[in-house]
Amino acid sequence: MKKIAALLLALLLLLPAGCREAAEPAPQTEQTEPEQTQTEPEETEPVRTPERTEPELSEPAQAEEPAEPSEAPMTVPDEEDAPAASIQLTIYAENGNRSTEASYYENVLRGGESPISFSLYYDPASLEPVFAANAYRFLPLSAQTEEESGAEEGEPETDAAPEEAPEEPTEEPTEEPPLPPVPQEPLTYLEVSLINGTTVNAISPTFIDGYLDFTDIEFTSYARIGAQRLEAGRVSAGNAEQYVEAYLINVTGGVAVVVLSAPDSSSEDLLWFRAMLSTFRLL
Repeated sequence: MKKIAALLLALLLLLPAGCREAAEPAPQTEQTEPEQTQTEPEETEPVRTPERTEPELSEPAQAEEPAEPSEAPMTVPDEEDAPAASIQLTIYAENGNRSTEASYYENVLRGGESPISFSLYYDPASLEPVFAANAYRFLPLSAQTEEESGAEEGEPETDAAPEEAPEEPTEEPTEEPPLPPVPQEPLTYLEVSLINGTTVNAISPTFIDGYLDFTDIEFTSYARIGAQRLEAGRVSAGNAEQYVEAYLINVTGGVAVVVLSAPDSSSEDLLWFRAMLSTFRLL
């Protein structure tokens, strides 16, 4: 019995020792837990990045404030300033560049409720504006002086012998009817007119027919002319004696027309007319 009791005591002493050895691995698992806690702050750091993008969005909002200066161009300083009384017109010819003092000219194309006027600069030393057949023509002064001198020379001849041939005065008026074509003789002019109740597309195919019997013709549906860069349809035509350029502009209720006519397309007068056309305005 004493031996059995001694064995039991020895077993009892051995059991707690085994339990102590088994409890030792438990603290090893506790060491892995802090490793997970170290990864948590790494996830919280990128959360701060959206805070940096917010001020970036607010900066372009401040850049939109300069939109106010864009309202300044809405004012039209050209209307406040009166046109200059004269300017320099220059042409670039084969014989060299030449300039002249051009005067301001303005007149009415249509009155009433929807008035339309035009303006341009021309050389009064070489051209004279004349209104005829509902159109403003700028004719060379030499052509007008020749017509006036011809009329003056014809008058004294009738006064010289009124008694000898009373029948001659009756014959003279019969000769005058063929003279009306004389307005077609000056081939050099710039003409401005207004055709009411139509459009550019409607009149451009046959418009030049009223100015010359052409052998060549060319149409351009889009061109920019004048000081205002007006959109116009362009028709050019010519024959052996005359060259014509016509610019047709759609306006309210009609078409504004500018015609340049010269003996040929290389005429120096045509260069001056084109310089005048560069100053053309509709008012």
